[in-house]
Amino acid sequence: MALLESRSEESLKLTAHPEGFGNLLKLTEGIGFRATIFNLSNTIIGGGILGLPFAMAKLGLVMGSLLLIAMAALGIVSAWMLLIAMEEVRQKSYAEVGNVLFGQAAAVCIDSTIALYNIGVLVSYVMILGDILPAFMHFIGAPAVLQQRTVLLVACGIFVLWPLSSMPSMGHLRHASLVCLLMIALLTVSLVALGEQTHEMQAPEQLRYGCESTTGFMTQLPVLIFAYTCNMNVPIFYSELRAQKHEHIDSKFNTKREKMMWATYWSFGLCFLAYSLVALYGYGAFRGQTKPDILTNLQSWNFPLAPYVKAAYSLVMFTSYPVMAFSCVASIYRLFWEFWSFFKPEDEVYARFEASSPSAAFDEETSPKVFSTPYQWPQESNLREASDFQPKAHRSPPPEPSAVVRQTLVIAIVVSTVSAGIILPDLSVVFGLTGGFCGGLVSYCYPGAFYVRVATKKSERLPCGAWLGHIVLYFGLLAGVFASGVVAWQASSS
Repeated sequence: MALLESRSEESLKLTAHPEGFGNLLKLTEGIGFRATIFNLSNTIIGGGILGLPFAMAKLGLVMGSLLLIAMAALGIVSAWMLLIAMEEVRQKSYAEVGNVLFGQAAAVCIDSTIALYNIGVLVSYVMILGDILPAFMHFIGAPAVLQQRTVLLVACGIFVLWPLSSMPSMGHLRHASLVCLLMIALLTVSLVALGEQTHEMQAPEQLRYGCESTTGFMTQLPVLIFAYTCNMNVPIFYSELRAQKHEHIDSKFNTKREKMMWATYWSFGLCFLAYSLVALYGYGAFRGQTKPDILTNLQSWNFPLAPYVKAAYSLVMFTSYPVMAFSCVASIYRLFWEFWSFFKPEDEVYARFEASSPSAAFDEETSPKVFSTPYQWPQESNLREASDFQPKAHRSPPPEPSAVVRQTLVIAIVVSTVSAGIILPDLSVVFGLTGGFCGGLVSYCYPGAFYVRVATKKSERLPCGAWLGHIVLYFGLLAGVFASGVVAWQASSS
């Protein structure tokens, strides 16, 4: 009998997702295969692509290429582990998976890590604006005061970032995701064209094939981790994939997890292709003068369209910042309630909330349970059984923040991220700290720990034992957290 699969119209209509972490935007509830690829690719590709040519310059062509492949492969494995854990505990939220497997303290750690990751991404947006706006203002002949980096960033924070981030809804920015991908495609094409010849002002040095130094390796590894970080949104997309509206068609997939994994393969493959082109051709064009932000290498003398490409990319940052800030405000507000719950009776205040779940505004009729479907999928019989993992408590969500509370959080986020963007020396420091610490935990440590716990209890269902989870977990600790320490030490010493 042909399998009946639910399927929605794969429209690219985008809506703001106030509870998504790390993702700019999400598709409307119930998405299909192609839309999942688009959404996941958008989550993976971001500001981190600008630091890859510099990472390639420090790592060398051989090591840099191998690490691009290895990080993509590890990203796919960790996403698979997260999907396994979601299915075993029957939860559709990253933090709730941790809550069920390890308790409320683990869920708070996950929420905090993802919130810190959001802040790191916002700081990187500010630094990118600081790298490209002064040159553009000089190009158009603006007054000298408006060509100063600090003045420009403060003005952007007051007159652009703060008002946009204060909007109660991000619906007006729903097309920012598509614009972002188009600008990244434009940047990739530009760097491929520039990479055909060397654009150093002095005599070009030979391409480096080996790693510059051990310190260079440790400082640039987090940049590659940052570039592939997307697990905070994998639960969202998997939930949406399972929540498709119904249309009877034959399916070539045996399970929804298999379908999600194929979308993951495509997404990581497309991102790997874009990353490889930008890293290789960007480094090939500028060799030893490659900057931590490749946009600063683009000048009108070596690329006549450089000022316009930078201006277009600044618009992407202006629209991406408020959407990410919208998510960051929601996450910090929930964390305040989370910590407050430790000191109040359970029936007085909210304690546990799904940090990455689809909007709570959807009711049960329009948003079906993530693991309940009206049809039978081959090899999904285990999902019709009761889970062996149960949460310790179910609590209701917090009330909506008042206008004063929300505005206070917005101001605090804008002030702190703009200040950090002014103070920090270069973009690679932000990529290193955010990618090493937060990216290492979200991408490897948490999924690895989830898999170890599930495999220990349900090893007969899994193709690999707990050893695989241990490998991913320890890699995240050593490569991510330790490398971020090296980045912090190097930044403080300089």
